[in-house]
Amino acid sequence: MKESRFVLTILLVLCIVMGLSLTGCSHDHDASPADSTNERLLTYEEQMAKIQRLQEEILDDLPMSRIQEIHDIIRYADSVYLDATSIAYGDLDEWYRTRLRIVTSELSTSATEDTITYFYERVFDADNFTGIFTYDKAAKRWTHVSAPYIQFNFEDAEGKACTLELRTSGNKRRMLYNQAVINHGRDDSGRDNVTNTVNYVTVPAQCTVSLTRGGEQLMAVTITNIFDSYGTSDTDLASNGLDQTKVVTIGSDFRATRHTYVKAGEVSTLDYTLEDDDKTIVHLTTSGLATFAQPQGLRLGYTNVELDLYSGAQYRGTISDLSDFIAQMVTIYDEKTSANDRKAAISQLNSLAKIDVYYNGWSLRQASLDFRTDAPDRAFVSPAYTTTDGKVFLSYSKSADYLLISLLCNDYSLWDTLRYKYAEKY
Repeated sequence: MKESRFVLTILLVLCIVMGLSLTGCSHDHDASPADSTNERLLTYEEQMAKIQRLQEEILDDLPMSRIQEIHDIIRYADSVYLDATSIAYGDLDEWYRTRLRIVTSELSTSATEDTITYFYERVFDADNFTGIFTYDKAAKRWTHVSAPYIQFNFEDAEGKACTLELRTSGNKRRMLYNQAVINHGRDDSGRDNVTNTVNYVTVPAQCTVSLTRGGEQLMAVTITNIFDSYGTSDTDLASNGLDQTKVVTIGSDFRATRHTYVKAGEVSTLDYTLEDDDKTIVHLTTSGLATFAQPQGLRLGYTNVELDLYSGAQYRGTISDLSDFIAQMVTIYDEKTSANDRKAAISQLNSLAKIDVYYNGWSLRQASLDFRTDAPDRAFVSPAYTTTDGKVFLSYSKSADYLLISLLCNDYSLWDTLRYKYAEKY
Protein backbone atom coordinates (compact mmCIF):
# COMPACT_ATOMS: atom_id res chain seq x y z
CA MET A 1 0.00 0.00 0.00
CA LYS A 2 2.85 2.38 0.77
CA GLU A 3 4.27 2.02 -2.74
CA SER A 4 0.98 2.88 -4.40
CA ARG A 5 0.39 5.79 -2.04
CA PHE A 6 3.77 7.19 -3.01
CA VAL A 7 3.02 7.01 -6.71
CA LEU A 8 -0.49 8.40 -6.30
CA THR A 9 0.85 11.32 -4.30
CA ILE A 10 3.68 12.11 -6.69
CA LEU A 11 1.71 14.52 -8.84
CA LEU A 12 0.61 16.49 -5.81
CA VAL A 13 4.09 16.61 -4.37
CA LEU A 14 5.59 17.45 -7.76
CA CYS A 15 4.21 20.97 -7.60
CA ILE A 16 6.05 21.50 -4.33
CA VAL A 17 9.30 19.68 -5.03
CA MET A 18 9.76 21.02 -8.54
CA GLY A 19 8.11 24.35 -8.19
CA LEU A 20 8.99 26.26 -5.07
CA SER A 21 12.09 27.96 -6.34
CA LEU A 22 13.12 31.43 -5.34
CA THR A 23 11.17 34.09 -7.11
CA GLY A 24 10.60 37.77 -6.61
CA CYS A 25 9.10 41.14 -7.38
CA SER A 26 10.42 44.58 -8.21
CA HIS A 27 12.58 46.51 -5.74
CA ASP A 28 15.03 49.36 -5.61
CA HIS A 29 17.87 46.95 -5.00
CA ASP A 30 21.05 47.68 -3.13
CA ALA A 31 23.26 47.48 -6.18
CA SER A 32 25.01 49.86 -8.50
CA PRO A 33 26.61 49.38 -11.91
CA ALA A 34 30.11 48.00 -11.83
CA ASP A 35 32.57 50.90 -11.89
CA SER A 36 36.20 50.05 -11.21
CA THR A 37 37.06 53.70 -10.50
CA ASN A 38 34.84 53.59 -7.39
CA GLU A 39 36.11 50.30 -6.07
CA ARG A 40 37.09 50.24 -2.42
CA LEU A 41 37.06 47.91 0.53
CA LEU A 42 33.82 48.30 2.43
CA THR A 43 34.13 48.55 6.18
CA TYR A 44 32.96 45.78 8.48
CA GLU A 45 29.86 47.79 9.35
CA GLU A 46 29.10 48.58 5.69
CA GLN A 47 29.38 44.94 4.66
CA MET A 48 27.18 43.75 7.49
CA ALA A 49 24.55 46.36 6.63
CA LYS A 50 24.74 45.54 2.92
CA ILE A 51 24.22 41.81 3.41
CA GLN A 52 21.31 42.54 5.75
CA ARG A 53 19.65 44.84 3.18
CA LEU A 54 20.05 42.28 0.40
CA GLN A 55 18.61 39.51 2.56
CA GLU A 56 15.65 41.68 3.53
CA GLU A 57 14.94 42.39 -0.14
CA ILE A 58 15.18 38.75 -1.13
CA LEU A 59 12.81 37.63 1.60
CA ASP A 60 10.42 40.45 0.76
CA ASP A 61 10.50 39.39 -2.88
CA LEU A 62 9.64 35.75 -2.25
CA PRO A 63 5.98 35.17 -3.23
CA MET A 64 5.39 33.59 0.14
CA SER A 65 1.63 34.11 0.30
CA ARG A 66 1.16 32.36 -3.05
CA ILE A 67 3.53 29.56 -2.07
CA GLN A 68 1.61 29.13 1.18
CA GLU A 69 -1.65 28.87 -0.78
CA ILE A 70 -0.17 26.13 -2.94
CA HIS A 71 1.19 24.31 0.08
CA ASP A 72 -2.20 24.48 1.82
CA ILE A 73 -3.95 23.02 -1.24
CA ILE A 74 -1.46 20.16 -1.53
CA ARG A 75 -1.60 19.40 2.20
CA TYR A 76 -5.40 19.45 2.26
CA ALA A 77 -5.68 17.25 -0.84
CA ASP A 78 -3.23 14.74 0.60
CA SER A 79 -5.00 14.52 3.95
CA VAL A 80 -8.57 14.41 2.61
CA TYR A 81 -8.46 12.80 -0.83
CA LEU A 82 -5.52 10.47 -0.29
CA ASP A 83 -6.45 9.21 3.16
CA ALA A 84 -5.39 5.56 3.01
CA THR A 85 -8.39 4.50 5.10
CA SER A 86 -11.00 6.02 2.77
CA ILE A 87 -13.03 4.41 0.00
CA ALA A 88 -11.82 7.17 -2.34
CA TYR A 89 -8.23 6.16 -1.78
CA GLY A 90 -9.17 2.57 -2.50
CA ASP A 91 -10.45 3.69 -5.92
CA LEU A 92 -7.07 5.22 -6.75
CA ASP A 93 -5.14 2.32 -5.29
CA GLU A 94 -7.05 -0.22 -7.37
CA TRP A 95 -6.52 1.84 -10.52
CA TYR A 96 -2.81 2.19 -9.80
CA ARG A 97 -2.29 -1.52 -9.17
CA THR A 98 -4.08 -2.36 -12.40
CA ARG A 99 -1.82 0.00 -14.32
CA LEU A 100 1.24 -1.33 -12.48
CA ARG A 101 0.53 -4.86 -13.71
CA ILE A 102 0.39 -3.51 -17.26
CA VAL A 103 3.87 -1.94 -17.06
CA THR A 104 5.47 -4.93 -15.30
CA SER A 105 7.01 -7.84 -17.19
CA GLU A 106 8.28 -11.04 -15.58
CA LEU A 107 11.64 -11.89 -17.11
CA SER A 108 12.79 -15.08 -15.43
CA THR A 109 13.02 -17.09 -12.23
CA SER A 110 16.11 -18.36 -10.47
CA ALA A 111 15.96 -20.98 -7.71
CA THR A 112 18.52 -22.30 -5.27
CA GLU A 113 18.18 -24.51 -2.23
CA ASP A 114 17.59 -21.46 0.01
CA THR A 115 16.16 -18.79 -2.28
CA ILE A 116 13.81 -18.34 -5.20
CA THR A 117 14.27 -15.05 -7.08
CA TYR A 118 11.77 -13.53 -9.50
CA PHE A 119 13.21 -11.06 -12.01
CA TYR A 120 10.95 -8.28 -13.27
CA GLU A 121 11.18 -5.20 -15.45
CA ARG A 122 8.94 -2.15 -15.05
CA VAL A 123 8.72 0.77 -17.43
CA PHE A 124 6.91 3.75 -15.93
CA ASP A 125 5.50 5.74 -18.83
CA ALA A 126 3.09 8.63 -18.29
CA ASP A 127 1.04 7.32 -21.22
CA ASN A 128 0.12 4.30 -19.10
CA PHE A 129 -1.11 6.41 -16.17
CA THR A 130 -3.72 8.67 -17.71
CA GLY A 131 -7.32 9.72 -17.25
CA ILE A 132 -9.43 12.44 -15.66
CA PHE A 133 -10.20 11.88 -11.99
CA THR A 134 -12.98 13.92 -10.40
CA TYR A 135 -13.85 13.73 -6.73
CA ASP A 136 -17.55 13.14 -6.09
CA LYS A 137 -18.30 14.81 -2.75
CA ALA A 138 -21.67 13.13 -2.32
CA ALA A 139 -20.33 9.62 -2.88
CA LYS A 140 -16.91 10.46 -1.41
CA ARG A 141 -15.26 8.61 -4.28
CA TRP A 142 -13.14 9.34 -7.33
CA THR A 143 -14.68 8.93 -10.77
CA HIS A 144 -12.45 8.20 -13.76
CA VAL A 145 -12.86 8.76 -17.48
CA SER A 146 -10.33 8.12 -20.23
CA ALA A 147 -8.06 10.92 -21.47
CA PRO A 148 -4.59 11.11 -23.07
CA TYR A 149 -3.21 12.91 -19.98
CA ILE A 150 -3.74 12.72 -16.24
CA GLN A 151 -5.84 15.24 -14.34
CA PHE A 152 -7.27 15.49 -10.83
CA ASN A 153 -10.29 17.71 -10.11
CA PHE A 154 -11.12 18.42 -6.48
CA GLU A 155 -11.97 21.21 -4.05
CA ASP A 156 -9.69 22.92 -1.58
CA ALA A 157 -10.52 23.59 2.07
CA GLU A 158 -12.53 26.66 1.04
CA GLY A 159 -14.60 24.74 -1.49
CA LYS A 160 -12.88 26.27 -4.52
CA ALA A 161 -12.45 24.07 -7.59
CA CYS A 162 -8.84 22.96 -8.17
CA THR A 163 -7.24 21.10 -11.06
CA LEU A 164 -3.86 19.39 -11.01
CA GLU A 165 -2.70 18.16 -14.40
CA LEU A 166 0.27 16.52 -16.08
CA ARG A 167 0.72 16.53 -19.85
CA THR A 168 3.61 15.22 -21.93
CA SER A 169 4.59 15.71 -25.55
CA GLY A 170 7.33 14.97 -28.07
CA ASN A 171 9.72 12.06 -28.40
CA LYS A 172 10.56 9.86 -25.43
CA ARG A 173 13.63 8.07 -24.11
CA ARG A 174 13.76 5.29 -21.57
CA MET A 175 16.00 5.91 -18.54
CA LEU A 176 17.17 3.45 -15.91
CA TYR A 177 15.76 4.63 -12.57
CA ASN A 178 16.88 1.98 -10.10
CA GLN A 179 17.03 -1.72 -9.32
CA ALA A 180 14.99 -2.86 -6.33
CA VAL A 181 15.79 -6.15 -4.61
CA ILE A 182 13.27 -7.11 -1.92
CA ASN A 183 13.23 -10.19 0.30
CA HIS A 184 9.59 -11.00 1.08
CA GLY A 185 10.40 -13.66 3.64
CA ARG A 186 10.21 -17.44 3.51
CA ASP A 187 7.48 -19.40 1.77
CA ASP A 188 5.94 -22.69 2.83
CA SER A 189 8.92 -24.60 1.46
CA GLY A 190 11.29 -22.63 3.70
CA ARG A 191 12.96 -20.70 0.87
CA ASP A 192 13.35 -16.94 0.82
CA ASN A 193 11.15 -15.27 -1.79
CA VAL A 194 13.03 -12.43 -3.47
CA THR A 195 11.93 -10.02 -6.20
CA ASN A 196 14.57 -8.30 -8.30
CA THR A 197 12.96 -5.50 -10.29
CA VAL A 198 14.68 -3.16 -12.73
CA ASN A 199 12.70 0.09 -12.90
CA TYR A 200 12.82 2.39 -15.92
CA VAL A 201 11.11 5.72 -16.46
CA THR A 202 10.21 7.03 -19.87
CA VAL A 203 11.42 10.62 -20.16
CA PRO A 204 9.38 12.79 -22.56
CA ALA A 205 10.81 15.65 -24.60
CA GLN A 206 8.48 17.93 -22.67
CA CYS A 207 6.18 17.64 -19.69
CA THR A 208 4.12 20.26 -17.90
CA VAL A 209 2.56 20.09 -14.46
CA SER A 210 0.03 22.80 -13.66
CA LEU A 211 -2.14 23.68 -10.69
CA THR A 212 -5.17 25.93 -11.04
CA ARG A 213 -7.78 27.13 -8.58
CA GLY A 214 -11.03 28.75 -9.62
CA GLY A 215 -9.73 28.94 -13.18
CA GLU A 216 -6.59 30.86 -12.10
CA GLN A 217 -3.22 29.20 -12.66
CA LEU A 218 -1.29 29.17 -9.42
CA MET A 219 1.77 27.34 -10.72
CA ALA A 220 3.18 25.66 -13.78
CA VAL A 221 6.35 23.61 -14.16
CA THR A 222 7.57 22.84 -17.68
CA ILE A 223 10.54 20.54 -18.25
CA THR A 224 12.12 20.24 -21.69
CA ASN A 225 14.67 17.54 -22.49
CA ILE A 226 16.91 17.69 -25.55
CA PHE A 227 17.53 14.28 -27.11
CA ASP A 228 19.26 15.37 -30.33
CA SER A 229 22.63 13.95 -29.29
CA TYR A 230 21.20 10.80 -27.69
CA GLY A 231 20.57 8.79 -30.83
CA THR A 232 17.93 6.08 -30.57
CA SER A 233 19.24 4.12 -27.59
CA ASP A 234 17.91 4.31 -24.05
CA THR A 235 18.97 7.38 -22.13
CA ASP A 236 21.91 6.47 -19.92
CA LEU A 237 23.63 9.04 -17.71
CA ALA A 238 26.90 7.18 -18.15
CA SER A 239 26.98 7.77 -21.90
CA ASN A 240 24.23 10.24 -22.76
CA GLY A 241 23.94 12.56 -19.80
CA LEU A 242 21.20 15.12 -19.31
CA ASP A 243 20.40 18.27 -21.28
CA GLN A 244 17.37 19.78 -19.63
CA THR A 245 15.62 23.11 -19.15
CA LYS A 246 13.07 23.63 -16.39
CA VAL A 247 10.85 26.70 -16.18
CA VAL A 248 8.76 27.34 -13.06
CA THR A 249 6.14 30.06 -12.98
CA ILE A 250 4.18 31.12 -9.92
CA GLY A 251 1.23 33.33 -10.78
CA SER A 252 1.91 35.54 -13.79
CA ASP A 253 5.08 37.38 -12.76
CA PHE A 254 7.51 35.04 -11.06
CA ARG A 255 9.72 32.78 -13.10
CA ALA A 256 12.66 30.51 -12.41
CA THR A 257 14.64 29.03 -15.30
CA ARG A 258 17.26 26.32 -14.91
CA HIS A 259 19.31 24.79 -17.69
CA THR A 260 21.32 21.70 -16.78
CA TYR A 261 23.87 19.90 -18.89
CA VAL A 262 25.42 16.86 -17.22
CA LYS A 263 27.48 14.21 -18.96
CA ALA A 264 30.04 11.88 -17.48
CA GLY A 265 33.58 12.77 -18.49
CA GLU A 266 32.65 16.23 -19.73
CA VAL A 267 32.40 19.67 -18.17
CA SER A 268 28.87 19.82 -16.79
CA THR A 269 27.14 23.16 -16.42
CA LEU A 270 24.16 24.64 -14.69
CA ASP A 271 22.64 28.06 -15.34
CA TYR A 272 19.88 29.22 -13.05
CA THR A 273 18.00 32.52 -13.20
CA LEU A 274 15.21 33.96 -11.07
CA GLU A 275 13.22 36.76 -12.62
CA ASP A 276 10.25 38.91 -11.87
CA ASP A 277 8.78 40.60 -14.91
CA ASP A 278 12.19 40.25 -16.63
CA LYS A 279 14.08 41.74 -13.66
CA THR A 280 16.88 39.38 -12.64
CA ILE A 281 16.94 38.62 -8.93
CA VAL A 282 19.36 35.69 -8.74
CA HIS A 283 21.74 34.29 -11.32
CA LEU A 284 23.78 31.18 -10.57
CA THR A 285 26.25 29.38 -12.82
CA THR A 286 28.28 26.29 -11.99
CA SER A 287 30.66 24.20 -14.05
CA GLY A 288 32.58 21.07 -13.18
CA LEU A 289 33.54 17.56 -14.19
CA ALA A 290 30.95 14.82 -13.78
CA THR A 291 31.72 11.11 -13.39
CA PHE A 292 29.46 8.09 -13.45
CA ALA A 293 29.97 4.64 -11.95
CA GLN A 294 27.73 1.94 -10.54
CA PRO A 295 26.46 1.68 -7.90
CA GLN A 296 27.29 5.24 -6.85
CA GLY A 297 25.71 6.77 -9.95
CA LEU A 298 26.44 10.28 -11.10
CA ARG A 299 28.94 12.35 -9.12
CA LEU A 300 29.73 16.03 -9.44
CA GLY A 301 33.31 16.71 -8.39
CA TYR A 302 35.38 19.88 -8.59
CA THR A 303 32.95 22.69 -9.36
CA ASN A 304 33.30 26.40 -10.09
CA VAL A 305 30.53 28.51 -8.57
CA GLU A 306 29.34 32.04 -9.38
CA LEU A 307 26.25 33.38 -7.63
CA ASP A 308 24.94 36.92 -8.14
CA LEU A 309 22.24 38.43 -5.91
CA TYR A 310 20.58 41.51 -7.42
CA SER A 311 23.99 42.53 -8.85
CA GLY A 312 24.66 43.74 -5.30
CA ALA A 313 26.66 40.77 -3.97
CA GLN A 314 28.61 38.13 -5.84
CA TYR A 315 29.86 34.81 -4.46
CA ARG A 316 32.69 33.27 -6.48
CA GLY A 317 34.80 30.25 -5.77
CA THR A 318 35.12 26.51 -5.96
CA ILE A 319 33.74 23.41 -4.28
CA SER A 320 36.26 20.60 -4.59
CA ASP A 321 33.61 17.86 -4.49
CA LEU A 322 30.04 19.05 -4.98
CA SER A 323 28.48 15.64 -4.35
CA ASP A 324 30.32 15.37 -1.02
CA PHE A 325 29.35 18.98 -0.18
CA ILE A 326 25.69 18.17 -0.70
CA ALA A 327 26.02 14.96 1.34
CA GLN A 328 27.52 16.90 4.26
CA MET A 329 24.65 19.40 4.11
CA VAL A 330 22.17 16.52 4.23
CA THR A 331 23.94 15.23 7.35
CA ILE A 332 23.83 18.66 9.00
CA TYR A 333 20.12 19.16 8.36
CA ASP A 334 19.20 15.66 9.52
CA GLU A 335 17.51 16.01 12.92
CA LYS A 336 18.96 12.64 13.94
CA THR A 337 22.58 13.73 13.45
CA SER A 338 24.53 13.99 16.72
CA ALA A 339 26.27 17.22 17.71
CA ASN A 340 29.72 15.66 17.18
CA ASP A 341 28.80 14.33 13.74
CA ARG A 342 27.33 17.71 12.81
CA LYS A 343 30.57 19.44 13.86
CA ALA A 344 32.54 16.99 11.71
CA ALA A 345 30.24 17.63 8.73
CA ILE A 346 30.67 21.40 9.09
CA SER A 347 34.43 20.97 9.22
CA GLN A 348 34.24 18.90 6.04
CA LEU A 349 32.14 21.62 4.36
CA ASN A 350 34.80 24.19 5.03
CA SER A 351 37.52 21.95 3.64
CA LEU A 352 35.53 21.53 0.41
CA ALA A 353 34.33 25.09 -0.25
CA LYS A 354 36.53 28.09 -1.01
CA ILE A 355 34.19 30.98 -1.70
CA ASP A 356 34.93 34.71 -1.77
CA VAL A 357 32.48 37.61 -1.60
CA TYR A 358 32.43 40.65 -3.87
CA TYR A 359 30.06 43.62 -4.15
CA ASN A 360 28.54 45.65 -6.96
CA GLY A 361 30.34 43.69 -9.66
CA TRP A 362 33.72 44.94 -8.41
CA SER A 363 36.85 42.82 -8.78
CA LEU A 364 38.07 43.64 -5.27
CA ARG A 365 37.59 40.74 -2.86
CA GLN A 366 35.71 41.93 0.22
CA ALA A 367 35.29 38.82 2.37
CA SER A 368 35.48 35.05 2.45
CA LEU A 369 32.64 32.69 3.27
CA ASP A 370 32.66 29.68 5.55
CA PHE A 371 30.07 27.76 7.60
CA ARG A 372 29.61 27.83 11.35
CA THR A 373 27.22 27.01 14.16
CA ASP A 374 27.00 28.02 17.78
CA ALA A 375 24.48 25.26 18.50
CA PRO A 376 25.69 21.95 17.00
CA ASP A 377 22.75 20.14 18.59
CA ARG A 378 20.43 22.00 16.16
CA ALA A 379 19.96 20.92 12.54
CA PHE A 380 21.27 24.13 11.04
CA VAL A 381 24.45 25.83 9.83
CA SER A 382 25.04 29.49 9.09
CA PRO A 383 27.27 31.12 6.46
CA ALA A 384 29.85 33.38 8.12
CA TYR A 385 31.54 36.34 6.44
CA THR A 386 35.18 37.09 7.29
CA THR A 387 36.31 40.50 6.06
CA THR A 388 39.82 41.09 4.78
CA ASP A 389 40.81 42.58 8.15
CA GLY A 390 39.71 39.40 9.95
CA LYS A 391 36.39 40.52 11.41
CA VAL A 392 33.53 38.02 11.29
CA PHE A 393 29.78 38.46 11.07
CA LEU A 394 26.95 36.02 10.54
CA SER A 395 24.18 36.74 8.08
CA TYR A 396 20.99 38.43 9.16
CA SER A 397 18.36 35.79 8.57
CA LYS A 398 18.12 32.02 8.87
CA SER A 399 15.74 32.03 5.91
CA ALA A 400 18.30 33.76 3.73
CA ASP A 401 21.00 31.43 5.05
CA TYR A 402 19.01 28.43 3.92
CA LEU A 403 18.37 30.14 0.61
CA LEU A 404 22.08 30.60 -0.07
CA ILE A 405 22.93 27.07 1.03
CA SER A 406 20.18 25.61 -1.15
CA LEU A 407 21.51 27.44 -4.18
CA LEU A 408 25.07 26.29 -3.57
CA CYS A 409 23.77 22.71 -3.22
CA ASN A 410 21.82 22.94 -6.50
CA ASP A 411 18.63 22.38 -4.47
CA TYR A 412 15.83 24.59 -5.71
CA SER A 413 12.83 23.32 -3.82
CA LEU A 414 13.60 25.60 -0.86
CA TRP A 415 10.35 24.68 0.78
CA ASP A 416 11.94 24.74 4.22
CA THR A 417 12.50 28.46 3.71
CA LEU A 418 8.91 28.78 4.89
CA ARG A 419 9.45 27.34 8.33
CA TYR A 420 12.41 29.63 8.98
CA LYS A 421 10.68 32.69 7.56
CA TYR A 422 7.54 32.35 9.63
CA ALA A 423 9.34 31.10 12.72
CA GLU A 424 11.42 34.28 12.73
CA LYS A 425 8.41 36.38 11.76
CA TYR A 426 10.67 38.20 9.38
